[in-house]
Amino acid sequence: MKAYYAVLRYGHVGIGNEVSVGRYFQFPETISLIDVYNELHNLPGTKIRAVLSLKQISEEEYSAGKEKELENF
Repeated sequence: MKAYYAVLRYGHVGIGNEVSVGRYFQFPETISLIDVYNELHNLPGTKIRAVLSLKQISEEEYSAGKEKELENF
């Protein structure tokens, strides 16, 4: 599995408002960066042009990030 860190724009926080959230994801080795972008772009609750940044990270960074995410989403 490949691990990724993405900053996504979420809506539904008032008219014209948004919140940006850093999230950690894992995808199969065979998936390309463009495929990951397209998958994240279609997540529920995200705005149009939802992906602000996307980068591949190590498994250690992913594990640490997921722990932080569970503590304070």
